[in-house]
Amino acid sequence: MTTEPINIDANIRKSELWRHAVTQPLFDLKEEPPPGSNLPYPTWKSLNRLRSGVSRCKANLRRWGYTGAATCECGEIQTHAHLLTCTELEHACTQDDLAQANERAIQTARFWEKKI
Repeated sequence: MTTEPINIDANIRKSELWRHAVTQPLFDLKEEPPPGSNLPYPTWKSLNRLRSGVSRCKANLRRWGYTGAATCECGEIQTHAHLLTCTELEHACTQDDLAQANERAIQTARFWEKKI
């Protein structure tokens, strides 16, 4: 803490203090996109919606007033978690699969890409 008068603009002084306080980033900065960025855009978009947990599943659409029914084609309530385990899928998918963008994740994203 200083007791000397500040003779420069407060915004400039604040920038200087921040610049000198942290000399290294707190975490490794990634300059690469996440796995799956090479996929066609509709699949990539679906994969990212599934990864982030912000999908347009029917339960969300109903909550937002965009649809009346929240049931999936399989008959169960279509929540975000259901999108990964729906019986209509060839294989269930996990969050780890989505993070790695492995074959199960890609198949799941392709299945839902025109639906969510």
